[in-house]
Amino acid sequence: MLTASDHDVVNAALAAIRWPDDRALLGDTVVLLNARSTSGAALEALEALVRVGEDALPVIDDGLGVSSHVGQHGQEQLARACRMIGGVGAAAVLRRHVRHRDREVGLAVMRALAVLDSSEVEVAHIGVGRRGRHSFGPNDDSVVHEDLEHATSALRALHSIENVPSADLLRLALADEIELLHRRVLAGLSIHYGAETLSRIEFQLAGHDTRSHSLALEWLDVTLVGADKAAGVLLDPGLASHDRLHRLMKWFPAAESKVPPTPQATLLELAEDVDGRWRRPWIAACVLSAAAEMPDLGLEAVASRLPAESVSGDRVNTGIVTETLEAIRIRQTIRHA
Repeated sequence: MLTASDHDVVNAALAAIRWPDDRALLGDTVVLLNARSTSGAALEALEALVRVGEDALPVIDDGLGVSSHVGQHGQEQLARACRMIGGVGAAAVLRRHVRHRDREVGLAVMRALAVLDSSEVEVAHIGVGRRGRHSFGPNDDSVVHEDLEHATSALRALHSIENVPSADLLRLALADEIELLHRRVLAGLSIHYGAETLSRIEFQLAGHDTRSHSLALEWLDVTLVGADKAAGVLLDPGLASHDRLHRLMKWFPAAESKVPPTPQATLLELAEDVDGRWRRPWIAACVLSAAAEMPDLGLEAVASRLPAESVSGDRVNTGIVTETLEAIRIRQTIRHA
């Protein structure tokens, strides 16, 4: 019944699931989070799944894996379920996926890990010093550093196209990427220094009181250690964009070579994505849109640089790139007819 074409039948089957007797149906239930017509009932079943406890963790682990067919929303719900189960096993599962390729899913994982009750989680303490409750595991010890470096590259790309008339959508896409990295850095710091404290800092920085900003930034400057201190530059609401970029590049000078300075070179670098830094199909689609109206670059010059999987892969993940490319080509054909 869970594989029926009629979503009413599927939802009825989901409502009839009883844990732990129907434990064999865990994988099928998670996949049904992807479809709008069944996601609500699947979510209710997933909430019931939490009561299964640690026996559910292997399925959650698989669902968060790179070969999983579970979509972004489903994987975010799996991270939430893992947090609700709690304990040492749940923390171990979450740590394995902190550096998830989908940064939105990784954010959900980090937030879940940050709020786990520290009394339930066996984590290494930093000892005497300023760091807080937890240390990252072996797979996520550099995630904040990586996000800050990527934010530096994104800011540099944004500034290189600031005067390109056709790049409005791309500027919005890069601004969204920077905002996502802002949230990820806060979540990553929460794991190191405590979710409650960082939540307060986030609240102070989000307001309009400059005194609250100063107090929050002072706490960050005094408390953060090593490259974590660069987070204060990204999070400071009072910095102009150019100043933010200039200060971050002092921390991450390697980012200067990540994105070439000219608009044309920037678009080509974003399209090629040699090191898998950008990842998001929406950014690639916006690059195509910008390039199509640049006479000294052009659509095909950029389209030829896209990785093959960007235009021939899973339609769920890359459909926006294929659709954008096809729509621009049709529009250009009509224009020149």
